[in-house]
Amino acid sequence: MSKMLIADDEKFMLDVLLRMMKKEGYEVFGAKDGAEGLEIASRVKPDLIITDLRMPETDGKEMIRVLREAGMNMPVIVMTAFGSIDEAVECLKLGANDFITKPFDLSLLLKRVNSLLEKAEKKEKPVKQKAKLIGESPAFINTMELAKKSAPSHIPVLLLGDTGTGKEVVAGYIHENSERSKKPFFAVNCVSIPHELIESEFFGYKKGAFTGAYEDKDGLFHAVDGGTLFIDEIGELPEDIQVKLLRFLENSKFSRVGDTKVIQADIRFIFATNKNLKTLVEKGRFRSDLYYRINIFPIYLPPLRERPEDIEILAKHFISSEKPAMKTSLDFIKMLNKHKWPGNIRELKHFIERAVLLDKDGILNEEDIPGDFFNGIMEKDISLNREIGNFNEIKTNIIRTFEYNYFTNLLDHTGWNINKASRLSGLSRKTIYQKIETLKIKKNVELT
Repeated sequence: MSKMLIADDEKFMLDVLLRMMKKEGYEVFGAKDGAEGLEIASRVKPDLIITDLRMPETDGKEMIRVLREAGMNMPVIVMTAFGSIDEAVECLKLGANDFITKPFDLSLLLKRVNSLLEKAEKKEKPVKQKAKLIGESPAFINTMELAKKSAPSHIPVLLLGDTGTGKEVVAGYIHENSERSKKPFFAVNCVSIPHELIESEFFGYKKGAFTGAYEDKDGLFHAVDGGTLFIDEIGELPEDIQVKLLRFLENSKFSRVGDTKVIQADIRFIFATNKNLKTLVEKGRFRSDLYYRINIFPIYLPPLRERPEDIEILAKHFISSEKPAMKTSLDFIKMLNKHKWPGNIRELKHFIERAVLLDKDGILNEEDIPGDFFNGIMEKDISLNREIGNFNEIKTNIIRTFEYNYFTNLLDHTGWNINKASRLSGLSRKTIYQKIETLKIKKNVELT
């Protein structure tokens, strides 16, 4: 039975959490402030801690600092009503593992607790990627031939193309077909990591390098040694990190933040971008020397509008993944082929998931296409929807379709960074998490 410590100066919240976690089978311990929490933690050595950020005398930040200084590295989740990105970054730097803003869904907190405990048990071993490459069009075949040619080499690869064309899938394919296939494969998106944390995420840090660095920590460059590192949205990399990446590409050496010791690592890099890097160089936003260093073997991933022959093949693959027994009608396929798919494979996948969810008879047809899904691009615009039936049912479907599209696009745009999504949308983190759950939105990290 896992032991859990919960610290909160709000008695009602503390009692609710203690009851819920006890009901879930955890051995729970409660503390009314950070000082009591530290005393209990040193005595019972909990497997996980949930603490409020703002508490009298010893607050959550001080509690984390003391725990990490004492070498207690159990997962910590911080609760706060003051959910700014600055506070989140500060807590993470202090050693917290997760950050959740009040008020929150108790089921969401429970999922995070279970996830952290599972990761602690598995020690976060990297999972081998399984690339699924689907298509028969000449444009797609040309891309795959280049990917095959690049696989045996150790030179950097630069994947170019619109968002949603499957860059991470191709990166995984290159890795799996290389002599590094039994070594780690890690993927990182420059947009999803706060700029303040990119350097320590890449290179790791030495104890004492900054406030909250209470022990040495290895970064991605150390973890992926011998394997492949896929860096997406490379055009968003801060200039100071561009310099350090260039230096590593030249000599395969790096140092952790706050350390003078030089570490050597053997890493095969695959970069990706949906932007014109040459234009960024001309505008002074991307280093020219780094651009020429990573643009050795570029591979262009065509958008769906340049490989229309693959739309039906991809659609049927996604349908089979959702419901193997489901069939499609000819009019459904015709409607798919009319659309330009500006969001490419990701948009098609989201669309299929939505259509399968709305289907009532096991056969996808024109009536299963949400009226506003194509946002007026196709002939079947919502304003021309001729569907007649129960008013409330039709209205509910339209609202759900709008919300699904909005939150899917929002999360894709922000790289599933909930804090960024919250600031951009003006909605609370709690609302966004609730929409992810109720709309069954899935994170498709492979379709970048």
